[in-house]
Amino acid sequence: MSLTLKDLSDSLGIVPRRVAEIAAGWPEFSYMADYIYAGIPTILVEPQAAMVEHLREAFGQYPNVEILQKLITPDGLYRRMVRPSFNDPRGYAQTA
Repeated sequence: MSLTLKDLSDSLGIVPRRVAEIAAGWPEFSYMADYIYAGIPTILVEPQAAMVEHLREAFGQYPNVEILQKLITPDGLYRRMVRPSFNDPRGYAQTA
């Protein structure tokens, strides 16, 4: 049996008020699934539209889950991923 993040926080007596997963990807491999099932408010951030749809199918029915299609950039800004911008030297999509 493998140790999950929730197992670790439980063993330390930590009950998070909110958790987040950046680049959440496939729901089957989400590190936050146990927190979601336990009712902990969870933010899942994923830039790819196809992955966001998979996340919404898997976790969209949970009221404690917020799924964001965002790209988190190295400079710490949150940007909506629409399409690559060739006018921006950093290659970021235009923020909506």
